[in-house]
Amino acid sequence: MASAPEPSSDADTAPIPVLVKRLLSDGELLARAELRLAQAQATSQVRAAVPGIIAILVGGIFVLASLFTMLAALIAWLAPVLGAGNAALVVTLGTAAVGGIAIALGSHHLNKRAVVPPVRHLPDLTGSTPQEEVK
Repeated sequence: MASAPEPSSDADTAPIPVLVKRLLSDGELLARAELRLAQAQATSQVRAAVPGIIAILVGGIFVLASLFTMLAALIAWLAPVLGAGNAALVVTLGTAAVGGIAIALGSHHLNKRAVVPPVRHLPDLTGSTPQEEVK
């Protein structure tokens, strides 16, 4: 049966301050190596995500362009009935209303999920009421 390797002879004779210093040095080296590893992993993940992010941005540009085209077509469709200026006004106000509702709903959703919980008034544990403090 193989036995555990014997500790080095300098560790047996080294004073405690030297051993503590060596331990701290090894810990610092380990921490630096872990940080380099985490940085390398994060960089790798970001580099892998860049093509997908670019594709999403390009797709978003085309969707936005199609939205502008659709709004222009809607204005052209309404122009014979309402006139060009009134059709543009109706479409502009309609899109502003939809955008405003979307912003309000998003804001309400974020407020419900706020990172910082709302301030709550805690009960007074001293037993005194504000009226008693005035007296």
